[in-house]
Amino acid sequence: MMRTAAVFLVLLPLIWLPGGDSSADTAAATTVNLSGPERLAVSASGEYNVKIYGAADVKWGFFVNLSGAHRDGASMTSPDGKAGNQSYILVEQAALAYPEFNFTLTAPADAGSLGITVTAYAAEGSAGRGIARWSVDVRAKREVTLNATVRNSGATPASNLKVAFYIHHNGVWTEIGNTTVETVEGHKSANASLVWDSTLFDNGEYTIRFVVDPAHEVPQYSGAENTAEFKVVLRTPGSAPPKPMAPGVYVLVGIAIAAVIGGVYWYRKKKIV
Repeated sequence: MMRTAAVFLVLLPLIWLPGGDSSADTAAATTVNLSGPERLAVSASGEYNVKIYGAADVKWGFFVNLSGAHRDGASMTSPDGKAGNQSYILVEQAALAYPEFNFTLTAPADAGSLGITVTAYAAEGSAGRGIARWSVDVRAKREVTLNATVRNSGATPASNLKVAFYIHHNGVWTEIGNTTVETVEGHKSANASLVWDSTLFDNGEYTIRFVVDPAHEVPQYSGAENTAEFKVVLRTPGSAPPKPMAPGVYVLVGIAIAAVIGGVYWYRKKKIV
């Protein structure tokens, strides 16, 4: 008896190897990277950078479009482009020599959200388009007056005292401003006041530190304290404050005179205590 050989058909997956088919789409993908401030105060300006990644033989053009309820009040300028027929549109002036450009966004006078859409396309050469989007939180201006009390425990007046204010934010102390107290009479106190622009800070509680003579330019009594801290609470301008609340407080809850610093300065003719 003659035996019949069995035939088996094995189906293998089709694998495309790099460079194996000239008909494959080898055009580099076009991507756009946009970076800049995520928050702006009303009517303030921010600088934005755009980088375009794509085919090497392409010179790029672009247009930038803003969206949002108050976009008509915003404007954009760039050394590489010009405003369109509306203030919220920016278009290319000529093909970019380098795949990168910058523009300045000036926020509208009204708070709200702005959307930025950047589209890059091949002004010279052949490549696909690339799009990047960014959101900007435009915030109403919020200025807070910080007050601290400096006390001179010596008998001689102290003049031109520098007082620096710091905020504890993201795990570090950052100076937010400083002021100079002209004179503190002997055994008297004086107020140190600073207007702090807190617009770009989120609502919430923060620790504020003030330091008298932060550069240590003037000697002090032995054991004297030149640093104190207090809490501030920021809230949205115009929002209802928590209860109870002291009258006249606008955006700052719970701030009082920070501290009394005893024995701030000593003079060589006085006994050190």
